[in-house]
Amino acid sequence: MTVLYPRLSPTDAASLWESYAGMSIADLRARSGVSHHNQTFAAVGGRRIQPREMEDIARDIRGIAESHGYPEKSTRSALSDFDTAVSVYFGEALKIPEGEAYRPQTWAFISLVLLPDIVKWRFHNFRISRCTGGRKDCFHRLWLRAKAFDLGPESKNRWVLLNNLMEDSFVSIMERPSLAGNSDICRMVGASWMKTAAAVGKNKMQEINRRAIKRIRAKGTVVYLDVLDCRELKALIESCYEAETN
Repeated sequence: MTVLYPRLSPTDAASLWESYAGMSIADLRARSGVSHHNQTFAAVGGRRIQPREMEDIARDIRGIAESHGYPEKSTRSALSDFDTAVSVYFGEALKIPEGEAYRPQTWAFISLVLLPDIVKWRFHNFRISRCTGGRKDCFHRLWLRAKAFDLGPESKNRWVLLNNLMEDSFVSIMERPSLAGNSDICRMVGASWMKTAAAVGKNKMQEINRRAIKRIRAKGTVVYLDVLDCRELKALIESCYEAETN
């Protein structure tokens, strides 16, 4: 049976975020919980998730955070590794239905009610965009990332793209709907990124990737990328990276 997750409306999310102003990580952990008085659920379609299940999710994610330095300030590398570990957790262990996961209100609840302390630890500025769902949300972006770059449980190295791409490369793909909306495109871009990085070194990839993504998007204005078969899509994307390294 489909599991329904609690949701927090945009109005309630903004109000709760404002109430957290100036709070420390410890304060936010003390304020966290598994329910909110204004939470809502989908009216039909499954069973409501139980509080103990929400507690398990909070425990698992805090455990991942603790292994990467939480609650102390962590290095950029450790935070990146945390992102990858949570993405894998979302891809393998969190059986959240897509109908729930695509709703920003679901992630607003997770970010502001269940785990606000983790959001504050991961993003010290604690901007509202990091905790109200969407592609910049602390957790929603990681679920989207797992979905986009998952090579499938049958793959011998299922999460190789998540484990190798750098943060700027994820952002360059996931914050562009014309690319992020198609998992085949995301995986092909990721594979081309890795191939290019192996040839020129990761330290040169930020600028190369920026220009290659511009090329891909430009080609997408004259060729509908979503209708290309895998061979054609692979050739087009690889050519864009090759053009920036020749």
